[in-house]
Formats: sequence, structure tokens, C-alpha cells
Amino acid sequence: MRELEKRARDAEREKLELSQTVQALQNSSHKAELQQLRGLVGEQQHSLQSLSSRLQELQTREDELQMEVHRLEELLDREIRNGKVKTELHLQVGDS
Repeated sequence: MRELEKRARDAEREKLELSQTVQALQNSSHKAELQQLRGLVGEQQHSLQSLSSRLQELQTREDELQMEVHRLEELLDREIRNGKVKTELHLQVGDS
């Protein structure tokens, strides 16, 4: 998940750099390069949106898994307690 966050930050930084380059080119005669950079900015925006969406999905899944782990830990604790009670009852019956 950290890798996705880093990629999202890198994409955001690259988007900003491309936007600044576009601004500089608007004042020059490099129209073809400007069009190409606009396309790249659009691609970067799409990538950033995809990465942000994927990051949100992963965070949601992580939360779900943490809740499931907690539920299973509680179930395991309950089973351990039940086993101890059964063992104590068995020992009491054996002592009688």
C-alpha cells in the first residue's frame, strides 16, 4: 500500500511538472509539443485517479481483514476458554 501512495505522489508531482511545462510552452511556438504534453497530463490525471481508487479499495479491504482477524481472535479465545472448562469438568468428574 505504501508503494501505491508513493506512486500516487510521484504521479501528482509529475502532473504538476507537466502543467508547469505546458504553461511555459503556451508562451512559445511549440504547439505540437504542447498538444503532446496535454495528452500526457490527461494520462497522468487518469493514472492518479486510478491509483487513488485502488488505494481506497486496498484500505477498505485492509479494514475488513482487520475486523475479520479480530473476530477470529475472539472466537479462538472463546474456544480456548471452553476447552479449559471442559478439562476442569473432566478432572472434577475423574476426582469424584
